[in-house]
Amino acid sequence: VEKDAETGKPAGVLWPHSEFLASHGFPTVAFDIFSFFPFAENSFDVIHASWSWVEIARRTTFEIHRVLRPGGWLLLRQPAAGGTVRNNAIAKLHAYALLLGWQLRGTLMCGPGGYGRYLAYQMPDAA
Repeated sequence: VEKDAETGKPAGVLWPHSEFLASHGFPTVAFDIFSFFPFAENSFDVIHASWSWVEIARRTTFEIHRVLRPGGWLLLRQPAAGGTVRNNAIAKLHAYALLLGWQLRGTLMCGPGGYGRYLAYQMPDAA
């Protein structure tokens, strides 16, 4: 993991959980989810996206599908439901996921008072 020259912390890390993962040997990357992902097909076993799904672009969902390996996981942390934009974003993601053959494997409320939730989708295995 590349380190920032001034802080010594992993470069490009924007969130504390990313820093924690990087410190334990897991590569972390921060980039704009609304552009094409700078990775080859079938590059990842897991993608963790946190607080980034207020509005979901179909292209973003297809990019995740492209870079996840067969059987891979999308772990999505979504802010607590509290408005139509968030609810519509989750509904769109779920519709795209079904079209792509993903399976929703679980949901988990997190934080005090259920502040946010995790959704765990799994990609289909290779045919």
